[in-house]
Amino acid sequence: MHFSQRNRISYAKVWNIQKILTQKERFDCRFSNSGSSANRNHRNSLGKTSGAQNIFICLLYKGNPFTVKVRKALAKREIGNMLWGSSIVLSEWMFAHSDIFKGKFSGEIDSRQENVQFYCVGKRVLEIGSGLGLLGISASQFAEEVVLTDYNDSLVANISSNIRLNGWKTRQKCSAKILDWDHLDQCEVEGNFDFVIGSEIVHEPFMGVGVANAIEKFLKPGGSAIILNGSSHNRYGVDKFKECLANKGYTVTLEKVPQEFKESKLCGLVEETMIVLEMYHVSKVPAE
Repeated sequence: MHFSQRNRISYAKVWNIQKILTQKERFDCRFSNSGSSANRNHRNSLGKTSGAQNIFICLLYKGNPFTVKVRKALAKREIGNMLWGSSIVLSEWMFAHSDIFKGKFSGEIDSRQENVQFYCVGKRVLEIGSGLGLLGISASQFAEEVVLTDYNDSLVANISSNIRLNGWKTRQKCSAKILDWDHLDQCEVEGNFDFVIGSEIVHEPFMGVGVANAIEKFLKPGGSAIILNGSSHNRYGVDKFKECLANKGYTVTLEKVPQEFKESKLCGLVEETMIVLEMYHVSKVPAE
């Protein structure tokens, strides 16, 4: 689950931003295909609708553009009502590593037809601190079930709306529920998950403790948490996050994000700039 040289090259092509237009509530972001005679242009646009902005994020899946649609309220400056560059980066990473979210095929004999019937046992994914829901909606393209969560009713209502914006397949696989990692005994989420994912969810030390507790509660034995976050240089809760996980018996592997991702100046749609991003793979060997 590491960035290959091939993926580094494709990422560099995608995120080479040439132009941003913001003055008319519309972003025209052009991505050049460096190293090739043909330029590939993707468009991310915002339209103003009933006090909200509709955002179209174009990602790459197996070399083809794939668009995720989300909506944010214009009037709210709430942290969960922002499009974070890290969610775009981690969505791209998941598209490049989609096989880890897919189920394995198993076989069983159908006694009536005397042949082997194959079925796919898919993966359950929990996104914590979903915000606009980009990350979880992206994961739903491969996983069997995705539960997107945030800490209050208004954010969860907006996530539900964004799920509906992305078509029948997404609506079938995704649900939105309340999960406040400071009050896990009151959350609506049930069961364990193969993956817990999140982007830019650890800022302050108390957030590091809460996210670590959520991982402990919901990650299936043998599962993996994948968290893309600003480094401790920018996000002071990261060290506490790693400390809490280590005390709980988890292994935390740090994966350095390639240079072209370290400054997340992504297409003017995001709320942060100059943030050094790091990816944390969290796992625990199941007890025998």
